[in-house]
Amino acid sequence: METSNLVLLFREMFNLRLLLSGLLLFSPITFAKTKVITSDVALYRVGDEITFLSDIRVGRKDLIKFRCFQSKVLLLPALGLDKASLKTVPSINKIRKFDKESKNFLKKIILMKKALVHVEKQGRKFGKKYLKYFEKHKCLNSPFRTWSKTLQQLVTVELYFQERFKKGSSHVPIKSYDPKTWENVKFYLLSLDKKIPHNVFF
Repeated sequence: METSNLVLLFREMFNLRLLLSGLLLFSPITFAKTKVITSDVALYRVGDEITFLSDIRVGRKDLIKFRCFQSKVLLLPALGLDKASLKTVPSINKIRKFDKESKNFLKKIILMKKALVHVEKQGRKFGKKYLKYFEKHKCLNSPFRTWSKTLQQLVTVELYFQERFKKGSSHVPIKSYDPKTWENVKFYLLSLDKKIPHNVFF
């Protein structure tokens, strides 16, 4: 074999070796990224927004924080997401199994999402005096601007509901609700459920 051919052969072998080394070096990263992406699961769509399991993982933490207010809020009891109705928020691993309990939980979360979407579209903003109770309360004890988007939405919806259903503009949270109030809130949520489209993937 001529010298020039030998040089070309060795060069091709060297290039092939580099290619294989590169594949071995970067394939674990590629597979790791693919694993992260494929491990996520689309759960439902409200309007044009799809919610994934990873979103629930984040939102679940905010829900637990908001449940700290217990009977001082109106939204969660109306949805059946308060501590009296739902003792423990299902873990992500449990939700991933899509058992009966998890499906019921996700249906409540979907309705809560519709309330968040609806109130956000109203463009209602609440000033410092309305937020003061939540900012100073031991459950949060931090400024509104430092909260996550979901937590900000939950408080905004709560204030919107309290203002709407107690027929006033006081910034002091309602301490107790009469049966008529609960009936009106639940009817309102049911109307939102029919008004705002959604699809479930579980």
